[in-house]
Amino acid sequence: MAGVPAVGTLMNVIIFMALGVPLYLGAAQTALGAVLQGVRVRDGAYAGGWFDWLTPFTVLTGISVCAAYILLGACWLILKTEGRLQRVSRYMARPLVLVVDDSITIRRVTERLLGRNGYRVATAKDGLDAMAQLQTLEPVAILLDIEMPRADGFEVASFVRNTGRIRNVPIIMITSRSGEKHRARAAEIGVDRYLIKPYQEEQLMAEIQDVLGARRA
Repeated sequence: MAGVPAVGTLMNVIIFMALGVPLYLGAAQTALGAVLQGVRVRDGAYAGGWFDWLTPFTVLTGISVCAAYILLGACWLILKTEGRLQRVSRYMARPLVLVVDDSITIRRVTERLLGRNGYRVATAKDGLDAMAQLQTLEPVAILLDIEMPRADGFEVASFVRNTGRIRNVPIIMITSRSGEKHRARAAEIGVDRYLIKPYQEEQLMAEIQDVLGARRA
């Protein structure tokens, strides 16, 4: 991400300050204290005695050490934030797959499977939800159930194929409907793959890789 180098530069400055300021003040205390300790106070409560000129500098050094701990704590927070930014950047660089199914169990299982295989996942609970999300999302592939409330899979597939921005996104229809009538309608709309439930995880991943490879070619 563009902000990471700047964060690293700021961290270097803070580390320099955290380590350098206490050392500098410590040296100043030693040098100036040696000179000022030899000054005799002639008047007032300290007349005839030696005034402890080191005390102000000792306090100042103590403050600087506390400041060093605060600065080092800030360094730790910056490092932690930088690590999170890098993780978010890596995650956002993953290809996005939209999973559309009215079963929360299927959505969660599919999301975990895709996540393990390096994909970023968005989920939609029905066809209407999917079409709303597709107003802004640009997934690399859509996994689409047929029978859903409010809008079914055929309506979503037709919406995708008639929306210029996403019309070429591969669609894998995943359903328990194995009849030729449903297969023919899916092919007519332009669905790329037709997968019957239940399916093997390896089979789904192979289908996704195939359609993505075909689009790139």
